[in-house]
Amino acid sequence: MDAICRSSGEIAGPDSGGMVFHTYDDMPGGELRRLLYYWRSIRRLYEGYISEVSPDAVVLHCSSAALGLSGMLGRLDVPKVYYFHSPWHLEYELLHGRGCGVGGGCLPRCPLEVAMSSVRRRHEGKYLGLCGGVVTLSESMREVMLGVHPGVSGKPHAVIPGGADSVKFRPVANRDEKARTRRDLGFAEDDFIILTTRRLVPRTGVDVLIEAFAEVCEMAESHGRLKLVVTGSGVMEADLRRLAVDKGVSGSVIFTGHVGGVRLSEHYRCSDIFVMPTRHLEGFGLSTVEAMASGLPVVGTDVGATREILSKVSDELLIEECTSKAIAGKILEFVRKPSADIEELGRKSTIVAAEHFTWEGHAERLVEFILNTAVKC
Repeated sequence: MDAICRSSGEIAGPDSGGMVFHTYDDMPGGELRRLLYYWRSIRRLYEGYISEVSPDAVVLHCSSAALGLSGMLGRLDVPKVYYFHSPWHLEYELLHGRGCGVGGGCLPRCPLEVAMSSVRRRHEGKYLGLCGGVVTLSESMREVMLGVHPGVSGKPHAVIPGGADSVKFRPVANRDEKARTRRDLGFAEDDFIILTTRRLVPRTGVDVLIEAFAEVCEMAESHGRLKLVVTGSGVMEADLRRLAVDKGVSGSVIFTGHVGGVRLSEHYRCSDIFVMPTRHLEGFGLSTVEAMASGLPVVGTDVGATREILSKVSDELLIEECTSKAIAGKILEFVRKPSADIEELGRKSTIVAAEHFTWEGHAERLVEFILNTAVKC
């Protein structure tokens, strides 16, 4: 299997688990400059690849990853499937236009941002039209997609969720392993660790979680042992650090930056609960099922696909709305729960992840959909 994609810094091009990555570098700078660079880089990679390989099928994971390829893909007589993760223009608007920043204020929009949003929407619609079938990660995202691109309704479609690597993401074997992992990561054995793994952008709601954590620290009897661990990076990181200082909890909020590989699985295993504080547009939530596979109870706002995942464990894990009061109330419930009850929810979460969210089963469903449903176009 071959993948043409932007390098994340963790893949350099050689075989990886049966995959061959053909990568182009990221490009800092202005919006138009970056898009032009990606357009040229993707075309060059694709032309070189297609001159040597005749693919059996093409799966597009986002229209931005196929910039400049519409004509070439249209002439390629193989099944083509669009794996629709999220509307490109809506993500852009939430970040640049209608997105809410720290404190909930809406960011202003300028004419360039309006134009760039429109270009993204039309571009995405064009590539959806090239494909014979469409896959979404959740029923929620399928509804969003059809609302944005109603013309897709006549195409074959399937809902195939994401999954968690059960070898990489697993529960701790015993309390000694948990204590050892905590020591290795610099935490105390008696800390109550609240973890979130998110892009630090407005739609993911990490600012609301920090405000909620400050409220919990005011109400909890043993607030000194509470720790909020935020893994991830993004444009809001500096603002979020300032927010933690302003709320008086900077000593208890740990920003790790991007964490991957074994280190990420260790953060899951050493934590007590995971919080998914999404404000807008949760197409699936890969970190939700990774946390569940790691034996961690997940609480999350009732946004997008989070209900579809967490309701399989318990409706008590859902947070009604993305407000600091609602999130703080749910966290406080868990801070005051007996550890045995938290562990039982963790065990149930692991079982649900194994039954419903594995890559092996979902890969088979995708291959079946490509072969049997996606028509050539």
